[in-house]
Amino acid sequence: MRRHGADAPVVERGIALCNLIDLATVLGEPTDPWATDLRGLELSTDDRQRIESELGHLPGLQEWLP
Repeated sequence: MRRHGADAPVVERGIALCNLIDLATVLGEPTDPWATDLRGLELSTDDRQRIESELGHLPGLQEWLP
C-alpha cells in the first residue's frame, strides 16, 4: 500500500485493504487504520461488485465496505 497504493486503481486498493483488515482480525490486531482508509474510498457499483466477487468469502466484508 505504501509503495504503490497512490497509483493503484481504487478497486485494487479496496481489495488490498479488505485483505489487510481480514489479516489483522485473524491476528487480533487493530483494524482501524485499514478500515478508515477503506471507508474513505469512493467505490463505484462495479468496484464494489468486483470486491464482493473476489472476497465474498471473508466474514465481515459487508460491514467493512463503504
